[in-house]
Amino acid sequence: MTTKQEVKSKAPATSAGVMVSLIPDGLLTRPPFTDQEVKNAIKTATTSEPILIELQRDLPEIEAAIRAITITSDADQIVADKQKSDIRRRKASVKSQKDLMGGPIADLKKANDQTWNPYIAALTNMEDALNQKMVEWQDKKEASANSQAMAINTVVEKTHEKQVKSAERRGLPAPAAPVAAVASVPKTVGSTTFAKIWDFDVQHEDQLPREYLTADRVAIRKAVVQGGVREIPGVRIFDRNSARSVKS
Repeated sequence: MTTKQEVKSKAPATSAGVMVSLIPDGLLTRPPFTDQEVKNAIKTATTSEPILIELQRDLPEIEAAIRAITITSDADQIVADKQKSDIRRRKASVKSQKDLMGGPIADLKKANDQTWNPYIAALTNMEDALNQKMVEWQDKKEASANSQAMAINTVVEKTHEKQVKSAERRGLPAPAAPVAAVASVPKTVGSTTFAKIWDFDVQHEDQLPREYLTADRVAIRKAVVQGGVREIPGVRIFDRNSARSVKS
C-alpha cells in the first residue's frame, strides 16, 4: 500500500500531456433560454389557482357532511353515493389539473437544467484542474520534506552510534537515543485543505474475490473508503491526499 495525494472531484482529462478544454463545446455561443417555459408554467399555475381556492373552501364542509352521514336505509346509500360522485368529480378535476400543470413545469425544469448545468460543469472542471495542480505540488513538498528528514535522521543515527561506542570505551552509560526528525508540511493553503484518503487500483482482476469479480469500482470504493478494507487480492489499496474547498 502506498500513499499519494487526491483531488476529491474528478480531474480534467489530458491528451498527450495537454489538458483538454475545461469548457463544454458550444457553451460560449449558446443563447440563453427564452422566457416561454417560465411563462407557460406561470400561466398554468394561474389557471389552477381558482380550483385550489375552491378546494380549500369546500373540503372542510365535505368532510363534515361525510362524518354526519349515517347509513340506515337505501335512501341513505343514495345520498352517500351522490356525495361520493361529487368527490370523484373533484378528484378527477384535480388529477387533470395536476397533469396539465406538470408538463410546463417539467419543461421549465429541463430548460433550467440545460441552461445552467453546463456552466456549473465548466466551473467544476476549472476548480478540479487547480486542485490537481495544487495536489501535485503538495506531493513534491511532502517528498522533499521526507527526504530531508531521512537525511537528518541518518546523520543523527551515525553520530549517536559513535557516541555509544565512545561511552562504552570509557565505561560510561550509553547516551539516550535521539528523537527522530519528522517531516512536516502545512496541510492548508488558503481555502484548500489537503488530507490523506484511501484509494485503490485494480491490478489483477483474475485474483479478485467473487464479490469483486466485475471490478465493481463502486463496491470496491465503498469497501475501501467506508468499510475500512485494506487488503483485496488483485487491488492496490493506498492512501493519498485530497484537496477540497472550505467556506472562508
